[in-house]
Amino acid sequence: MGRAKKKPDYDSEKILNEMLDDVVAAYESLEEMQRAGNQLAYGALKELSDAVEMKPSKVKKLLITAGERDNREIYSNDASRLVLSMYKNGKKIPEIMEATGLKRSAVFGYLPYSKTVYKASELSTDAERIKLFRQRQQRCKDFSMDLLSMSDDEIRDYLWQTLEFLQGCIFYTVGRGGKKGLRYRYSIRGGEMFIDRKEKSITKATVMLAFANTQKLQQQEGCVSGPKKIGTFGASYLYPIFLRLGVCTAVREGE
Repeated sequence: MGRAKKKPDYDSEKILNEMLDDVVAAYESLEEMQRAGNQLAYGALKELSDAVEMKPSKVKKLLITAGERDNREIYSNDASRLVLSMYKNGKKIPEIMEATGLKRSAVFGYLPYSKTVYKASELSTDAERIKLFRQRQQRCKDFSMDLLSMSDDEIRDYLWQTLEFLQGCIFYTVGRGGKKGLRYRYSIRGGEMFIDRKEKSITKATVMLAFANTQKLQQQEGCVSGPKKIGTFGASYLYPIFLRLGVCTAVREGE
């Protein structure tokens, strides 16, 4: 009789496929945000890798793997298309390296993962990170849609609950002169928001005022072009959060 499995319910292929679904949904959602005028610190690929704390090369490889699984292009560029085409036509890795001038690691980076991708612990950890990020993205979408059917009191409660759910996410302040902004996280304790880069907290009342000002500006001007427009304490940190929530856009629609 064979030895019993340590984790009889562990299905690595199922976990991998669920992770691929989540990483594709997260990536495409970020691309959609960019098209809608929401500023990202990076492009969608680096934004996602930063948020889930994985190397961009690893996220890229997951997206390529999902594209092969689903028979469609999700992430691609000239180099990835060439490498994948040569590989499918039977070319060996050294031949692809010679033809493209790419290093071995770069060639492998453009090829999909095989079925045996990770150690069990690494696969589970990465899958959980990506799933949590995807859940937070979905919460932001739900928030912007649910606002339409809520009273002011309900909105305030829902906003604070949503901010509690998003604590720990990575955000960036708006950069200047083509440079990216400052990286930060926040936590909520009681009725205060604590930014990890700032000693003084932002009170719940200030957050609600900033939220109301942001909504008003978005309705009146069609966008909120920067944090100074909000006119409250902590606006430079609240503005990127409101963008993520879909409360406002950085540019007017169509610009």
